Amino acid sequence: MHVGAELGIIDCHPGLIISCIKGYRRACTDIAEMDGSFIRYICYQWEEIGEVDENYAPIHTYQVCKVMEQNQNNWLLTSWISNEGASRIFIELKFTLRDCNSLPGGLGTCKETFNMYYFESDDEDGRNIRENQYIKIDTIAADESFTELDLGDRVMKLNTEVRDVGPLTKKGFYLAFQDVGACIALVSVRVYYKKCPSVIRNLARFPDTITGADSSQLLEVSGVCVNHSVTDEAPKMHCSAEGEWLVPIGKCLCKAGYEEKNNTCQALMVEMDLCSAPVLGSPAKALLAMGAQEAALAQELAPVLARLSEEKVELDLTLELVAVGQCHLKI
Repeated sequence: MHVGAELGIIDCHPGLIISCIKGYRRACTDIAEMDGSFIRYICYQWEEIGEVDENYAPIHTYQVCKVMEQNQNNWLLTSWISNEGASRIFIELKFTLRDCNSLPGGLGTCKETFNMYYFESDDEDGRNIRENQYIKIDTIAADESFTELDLGDRVMKLNTEVRDVGPLTKKGFYLAFQDVGACIALVSVRVYYKKCPSVIRNLARFPDTITGADSSQLLEVSGVCVNHSVTDEAPKMHCSAEGEWLVPIGKCLCKAGYEEKNNTCQALMVEMDLCSAPVLGSPAKALLAMGAQEAALAQELAPVLARLSEEKVELDLTLELVAVGQCHLKI
């Protein structure tokens, strides 16, 4: 048994890139150039360009294409991103990359990869982060690269790559993208984490649970019995790294007077055939469809109803004898 995963979006940029992360422009313009041991926050290393895709829909990209020059080291940086309590996050990149073979004269210096880094921090002011403090996530390569012919035909060969980072131990992090001599257009960056969604199983409620840091980790989560249900030991389920609930253990049971219906415990509807009972006249019909509390009251009234039933039988017998003249009714 499993329940589908949900995604918690930390920063989502559909069709956009770093420009819509809060504070990026400030980071670019306010931070001075440092010496060579610091990352240079220089906007002209990557250009922000607005254009249209192959369907003529507007998109914003960050681009760099210094393939004719050697020893390139161009950085694009995000502002601080809160991880929202997640210890493992995913980064989805959408980008295009130029085929070096389609660039005459650039074969010796042109690259077809770029690098992605991160830096964990509780501090939202990342101006003093040194280049060697960033941790490399991966070298990113394209499954498809475009050529001059593709540009002429307006064919956009968009690549999608996803990487994960964890375990994270601080409140947030920065992302950085390093170009070393490729012709790249970064179209979209989406940062998210996975969680097991809140759910009710076996009459126990399990809360939203962010997945663990390890890709093979199962988090044991205790559930809470829904209203009007009890258990000797709290039910448990396990939240997988992919955001699925697995391995349910234990269950809650409805209390006396309640029945399970639609993942809840609802009061029993007590139906009594009052019309056919010898003692039950029209006043008793008001006791039809009693709930759990009324049922308890009925149990207390049962001896009284039984005694009334006996007295009514005796009265009926007396009336029959009077009718046949065997006894006289004293009034």
